[in-house]
Amino acid sequence: MSLRDITARLLEALELAESGEYSPEAVAGTLDALEWELEEKADAYARAIRHIEAEGEAIAAEIERLSRRRQAGARKTEALKAGLMQAMRAAGKTKLRTDLHSFGIRRTPPAVEITDGAALPAEYMAAPEPRPDKARIREALKAGAEVPGARLASGEALAII
Repeated sequence: MSLRDITARLLEALELAESGEYSPEAVAGTLDALEWELEEKADAYARAIRHIEAEGEAIAAEIERLSRRRQAGARKTEALKAGLMQAMRAAGKTKLRTDLHSFGIRRTPPAVEITDGAALPAEYMAAPEPRPDKARIREALKAGAEVPGARLASGEALAII
C-alpha cells in the first residue's frame, strides 16, 4: 500500500470514528492496522532516504577523487611540456616535425603579472572583494599607461598539433 493510500485510509477511519457510524472498537482495530502500515512505510522511507543520502556522499567523494586525478594529470602534462620545451631549446630548435606531430615554441600574448598587489591603485581592483582587475590593467598597460605594481610579461607555451 502506498503512503498516499495509507494516509487516505487513516483519514477515512478517523472520520468514521468521529461520525459514530461504527463502534470505537471496530475503528480502533482498523486504526491500529493502518498505524502499523504507516510505521512500516516510514521505515522503508527512512531506508530509501539513507540510501539516497549515502549515494550522494559517494558521488561527492568520487567527484573529489576525479578532481584530484584531473589536477594531477594537468601537472604531469605541464611537466612533460616543460621538459620537451627545454630539450628543444637545448637543441636550438623552435620548431620540430615528426611523422605524427608538429611542435612549435611560440610567444604567448602578454599576461598581467602582479608584482605588488598592495601598490595597485584602487581603480584597478575588481569587485566584490578588492582584487586586481587584470583586464583593465592589461588594457592600460597596452595603451602605454604606467600601472604601479603591475607589468606585462610574455611567456611561452608548447603547441602540439
